[in-house]
Amino acid sequence: EPFRLLFHKAAGSSSTLPGAAAVAFFSRSGLPNASLKQIWAACDRGCKGHLTRPEFILAARLIALAQIGYRPTIEQLKGYRSRFPVPKFELPENIYTDDFDMTEAEKAIKHEYDTETGKWKRTLVNVVVEKKPFAEGAMRAAYQMRDLSESGDNSSYVLKIAKMAGTPVAQ
Repeated sequence: EPFRLLFHKAAGSSSTLPGAAAVAFFSRSGLPNASLKQIWAACDRGCKGHLTRPEFILAARLIALAQIGYRPTIEQLKGYRSRFPVPKFELPENIYTDDFDMTEAEKAIKHEYDTETGKWKRTLVNVVVEKKPFAEGAMRAAYQMRDLSESGDNSSYVLKIAKMAGTPVAQ
């Protein structure tokens, strides 16, 4: 199961994940601190300051829900009926490795077509967009963009923004 692999990645061979390590790992999800605090409160049963593997898996499932636009609550988790998404965490090789200004990250919704189900899926992601377009035509401008939930070559995208005919691109 991918959630057990995530626990192993975060905790190594330990049977628990200390709070500081959990904060560092979960912060790579791109979720706001308020959401992560809510998730921690729901999962750290007994306020022990660490998570067991089942508690970590619960937290990871709540993070996955939040990343696709649902409220990260136990009630939402119980009511979720679709194929369960695996949460995305920014990997170390994806942190501050290029000229993007990471302080200007913003939330976006990524639309991907699933050929198996024949349906579109939406994922809430954090992105960074270069300030100046690398190409511009009469109808749109093209910008380099990085999806912070992906790593390596999978994180680079082109963002095209439509513009009104004859108007310069808003900077």
